[in-house]
Amino acid sequence: MLQTVLPGGFTDISELPGEKLPCLPAFDYDGVPFDAKQWKHGKTVPEENEQYSCRVYHYTSPDASAKLTVTVKIYKDFPAIELSPELSDCCSHNTGIFANFMTFAEEFAVESPETVVRAFVGTQMKPEDFSLRTFTLSDREFQRDLKFETPEGRSSAEWMPYIGVDFDAEHGIELAVGWSGWWQAAFQRTASALKISAGLGESHFRMYPGEHFKLPGALLFYRNNTGRQEFQSIIRDFMIRYKVPRDSHGKIFQPLMAVTASGGNRPPESMHKIIRYVAKNKLPFNTFWIDAGGWGPEHLPDITKNCGNFWSIYVGWWIVNRTIHPDGNFRKIADAANAAGMKLLLWFEPERVMDSAPVFKKHPEYVYPAEIRAGKENQYGNRLLDLGNPEARQWIFDIVCKNIDESHVEVYRQDMNINPRLIWSKVDTPDRIGAAEIRHINGLYIYWDMLRKRYPDMLLENCASGGRRMDYEAMSRCYAYCRSDYFVLRREDWHDKQIMQGQNATLNTLAWIPFQGNEADPAHCFDDYDMFSLAGTGIVFTPFDWENGIFSRNFTGKETQWFKKCFDTIDRMRKLLTGQFRPLTPPATLDTSIWTAWQGHDPEKNQGFVIAFRREHAPEETRVFSPCWINPHSKYELEDYSTGKTTVVSGKELASLQVTLSPRSFRLVFYRKKGNKK
Repeated sequence: MLQTVLPGGFTDISELPGEKLPCLPAFDYDGVPFDAKQWKHGKTVPEENEQYSCRVYHYTSPDASAKLTVTVKIYKDFPAIELSPELSDCCSHNTGIFANFMTFAEEFAVESPETVVRAFVGTQMKPEDFSLRTFTLSDREFQRDLKFETPEGRSSAEWMPYIGVDFDAEHGIELAVGWSGWWQAAFQRTASALKISAGLGESHFRMYPGEHFKLPGALLFYRNNTGRQEFQSIIRDFMIRYKVPRDSHGKIFQPLMAVTASGGNRPPESMHKIIRYVAKNKLPFNTFWIDAGGWGPEHLPDITKNCGNFWSIYVGWWIVNRTIHPDGNFRKIADAANAAGMKLLLWFEPERVMDSAPVFKKHPEYVYPAEIRAGKENQYGNRLLDLGNPEARQWIFDIVCKNIDESHVEVYRQDMNINPRLIWSKVDTPDRIGAAEIRHINGLYIYWDMLRKRYPDMLLENCASGGRRMDYEAMSRCYAYCRSDYFVLRREDWHDKQIMQGQNATLNTLAWIPFQGNEADPAHCFDDYDMFSLAGTGIVFTPFDWENGIFSRNFTGKETQWFKKCFDTIDRMRKLLTGQFRPLTPPATLDTSIWTAWQGHDPEKNQGFVIAFRREHAPEETRVFSPCWINPHSKYELEDYSTGKTTVVSGKELASLQVTLSPRSFRLVFYRKKGNKK
């Protein structure tokens, strides 16, 4: 039986000796490859805990000017290792040059002549977003090397930072990169080994006195004697236990069911109208969402479309437009939302500053000395706030907190709509390539952590042009409920691809990103297949954008009944998905000839759901699925969403669930173990 062999020849994480660093970083220092034996080194062992064994390794450069610290966590309840490197200038002068910094670079012994690497396409506002891509590596020419990277400077733009390696069907490695900027992961295959490295996308920098850089983290999961789909459940259990934000009581933030008036360009009465509609019809939304378009000096905004046409002109002002919101805040909207059982979500884009904004004129040192000109509607240049500058970071923190307090914001939404690397690359000097990015991403983490400390019970929601920053460092602080802006492009000829993309996003990435969602609005009214394809762990509903909805006319009673049935059901699924998740089909692409299916399960209540989609050209009429966590000796109550019928079946029958569907249809079944409370 093939074993996944760890560095040093070990085949099980539990075998790793405490004195051995499982994976070393790799880089050049002043042109010399890092050799741990040539650097003065030591180790500290923090107090042991029940969750993981922790070791902190310290290395001092031969010239005594730089210090490398690597924190290693070997998890006790999961087959996972986490690496977190940091660099410091530890003298009164500049360090030498760090180049080609990889958080780790290790070889793994392999026996099979071929190795399969799995990756998911990132978020580019394209139908292929979140689709599976597979690559075969061998020692044959043209199959030896493979590289993934995100040179745009946002971590999930080109590729998702979650990559799988299959040595065979039941053995392999899963890799996650924790870095919200430009990362890379490279794979080199020989006849007997596979070398994996991951780290900064570009680096050739010296450090200044007093500088301290947090660098990309890495999670490595070792898959032994476990199938790929089963292992996705293990990964998701890990992410929920260790890598999702929690409130001041240690509880997971409730996933979002959000209704929105679209942007802040909508007048207050329009927002109140939606809140009244939700309350009157008892729709299950827990969040009222105000997106971009409400900021800037007094001006008459465009209210004919989502956020208006010119909202970006006033990014960086962070004063509420009093022409449309005379109070200068959204407090009355928040009060009305609270009375209807919802929290207020408000949109910010703190990292971007138009050069018309007052702060640019008053404090030009707060922004990078470079700009991006983009879009004919933008008469002003896009600037990037320097979050690596503590004064700039404190300025934006103070002004955001002022708005949060005045408007009683309970969910903070952060967007980021420019390619930051275009600016970082303009300000880096030849001996500081990568330094601007590192300082900025470090400052971003500090800023988010400042918000979490001040508002421990406020959920942070992260967008970045629709899901372009969904690495695990970001997701440990934020949820993502706009996983692709492709959903706002409502061209009818893209409709079916949008629906398939919705299925792909949930099936392919819910293990790594446990709490995510997107717009319901591409769905056609009364098309359940559409609606449930788009749901993640929750959903976002914008009535103004729904087939020219209640902005121009009231929804009919029949439409409202359909909305309520769908959203009540998605709310029920959302609650079950705070438990366990299992893909029941392999990862998906835009192939119209496949089925997709998954399961949500609440282990405490012994209940859950199975949802299966047969795409338009899938040839099989019937499929059999094997839901997990089912006791074959128990009885289960099954409730079919489409028919409303309830039946009782044996656990053995449920564990081999037969589903028959016509083309482009779905089946949703809820189950509950008999004798358990609902």
